[in-house]
Amino acid sequence: MIGVIAKREIRGLLRAPQTWWMLAALQFLVAWQFLAQLELFAQVLPKLRQLPEPPGVSQLVLNPTWQISGFLMLFLAPVLTMQTLSGERRQGLMTLWYSAPVSLPALVLGKYLGVMSLLGVVWGLHALLPLILCWGTAVDLGTASSGLLALLLLMSAATALGLWCSALSQQPVMPAVGGFALLLALWLVDWNAEAEGASGVMSALSALAHFQRMARGQIHAFDVTYFVLLTVAGLSLAMLALAAERHAHRLRRHLLSLFLLAGFIALGSLAAHLRASLDLTATARHTLAPASVQAVQAIAGPLSATVYLPKGHPTLSAVRDLVARYQRHRADLTLTVTDPANVPDLIRAEQLTEGTLVLRAGERTERFTRYHEETFTQALLKLTRAEPEWVAFTTGHGERSPERLANFDLEGWGRVLRSRGYRVQELDLSSLGTVPDNTALLVIASPLLDFAPAEVEAVQAHLARGGALLWLGEPESPASLAPLAETLGVSWHTGTVFEPAGASLGVKDPSLVVLPRHPPHALTQGLRGPVILPVAAALASRSGRDWQGEPLLRSSAESWRESTPSAPGFDAGTETRAAHTLALALTREQSGRRQRIIVVGDGDFVSNTYLGNGANQELGTHMVDWLVANEALVGVETRPAPDVNLELSRMAKGLMGLGLLIMLPAVFVAAGLWLAWRRKRA
Repeated sequence: MIGVIAKREIRGLLRAPQTWWMLAALQFLVAWQFLAQLELFAQVLPKLRQLPEPPGVSQLVLNPTWQISGFLMLFLAPVLTMQTLSGERRQGLMTLWYSAPVSLPALVLGKYLGVMSLLGVVWGLHALLPLILCWGTAVDLGTASSGLLALLLLMSAATALGLWCSALSQQPVMPAVGGFALLLALWLVDWNAEAEGASGVMSALSALAHFQRMARGQIHAFDVTYFVLLTVAGLSLAMLALAAERHAHRLRRHLLSLFLLAGFIALGSLAAHLRASLDLTATARHTLAPASVQAVQAIAGPLSATVYLPKGHPTLSAVRDLVARYQRHRADLTLTVTDPANVPDLIRAEQLTEGTLVLRAGERTERFTRYHEETFTQALLKLTRAEPEWVAFTTGHGERSPERLANFDLEGWGRVLRSRGYRVQELDLSSLGTVPDNTALLVIASPLLDFAPAEVEAVQAHLARGGALLWLGEPESPASLAPLAETLGVSWHTGTVFEPAGASLGVKDPSLVVLPRHPPHALTQGLRGPVILPVAAALASRSGRDWQGEPLLRSSAESWRESTPSAPGFDAGTETRAAHTLALALTREQSGRRQRIIVVGDGDFVSNTYLGNGANQELGTHMVDWLVANEALVGVETRPAPDVNLELSRMAKGLMGLGLLIMLPAVFVAAGLWLAWRRKRA
């Protein structure tokens, strides 16, 4: 019987000309929004590519489209449901329904499924949009699917509430107005909460907040439960209203409705404590890395975050989303939004700027302005450290300097290390005579001149104490460091490594070694792109020592060591193609702890010239984090969307505009005109 009623309802809707005209208007508005966002995305694409964690098409094109569609459902659903019960009551057909052998649940569910069948067609047209975009980019289908699910759940809830309003009135206009007012009130609760920085009950009641969270690719148990409860509540209240009308018990109807509403509110309150969630995004950008979870849980005592932004600022949602990801693992983490205009004295005294987020744990604070997991976790790790680690660069032998701006030097890398909480300094062993005990990492950065014997002994003493070492060598390392190389069991092969495999990535110069893949190691996991070595020297590690060596970087089997740089090119007579180790990680047990050393054949990859190429900066910072046993930082990196690049020809855009913006609405309008003409003739 439910199916029969549903077929009758959908048949009645499809025979009404105004239904097709509404579909035409809806399709035109959604297509206009979609194409406008697509054009805007193409305009800002060059700037997006410069961001560390750029959003993609799914976030900047599909997400706004889902939101405008959701808002239009506030109008469409009440209009479609206003005739379902109220219209039939006005025509005197409800008496027939009450006398027929049809249960009220079957009647309400049949009407509901009939309207949802029509909205299902609308939903199907929306599902075409991400499929169309697949022609020009690798669409994040997980995010798109989550947005479509949010739209479907909103349609369901709006239809159920519209049926309830229709069951309460005898005039079809009243349920349309009442349903729209009710849905708009739920929608605007989020606007008020966002503007005032509120949370709790107001945020839990917000349809927009639940919808937006799902549209961004995160399916939270409470969000799904919210829409399901609205749907069940709307259908139950509609059944109750019809039952009271059928038996003429108005007082009982109102009392039972109140009890039913109270029950659903109680269920909603319980559902608000649900923590289960599913991240459908391709890069899992709504899920914290294990290292971030460990970092937030390692903070002892209360933890709070304060962001200095005007109320209603567009970036507030990004701050809330970021903090919410950590709050799921730390319930006592609080977020306070402070308008800088209300605390001008504090802003001046603390030298704060608009948009600064301050993390506070006890008396210690950290501040930043980039709202990314990497930055947030770095701040947490800084709060957990008793003192920042010292990274000392040897100087006095022509080494690369973390202070100078020359192309050969490492000022950019030093700046990055300081931003991650390290204290970077230069160390003159000739005057100091020893490596200070508080040095967490000693860096020998491509020296050109010999070390004095006393300086080599100071480095050896640092290693004997269990200190960490990063040795960035050169194809021709100073002979004075031979005792250090002997201690580590490392030696340099003659010649420079040439790598022809880079040609597949557009690099024609084989002396520029491009490594898209790396041996398995904690350092190289998750690197976003290839490592690029402008000058690569091959290393050899001798077995039988107390050090255990693992290759970090390794060339392909097609590479060779060039013996005649003046006439580059593979010579089968004097050169051999083979894979070469370009960086080594050495470890050994020392005084109950694991001592770590990294030796790199050449240090150009972190120089000011090449630091920004490929994943060079990530690899360099990962090396330092791993050497000083800050593995947590190694596992946290920014996550760019997979659909940042968009390539659509002008013809493809024209066909999309013609089909979505003109042809489909024209077909709907024509169908409505044809039905109106037939009705007039009849």
